[in-house]
Amino acid sequence: MPAWVSLLVARVGARSRWRGGADGHRRAADRFQEPILHARDLAGTRIGTMQMW
Repeated sequence: MPAWVSLLVARVGARSRWRGGADGHRRAADRFQEPILHARDLAGTRIGTMQMW
């Protein structure tokens, strides 16, 4: 696996943890947006996995 892929995965993981830590302070609008952001993260992960193969 190229080094830049692991760096990218680490950055995405850190961002997800940070967003998860803010769960207690989310407003209703944020709760509405969450599935959209989650779907984008999943799509990005799937693309990254395909590039690794």
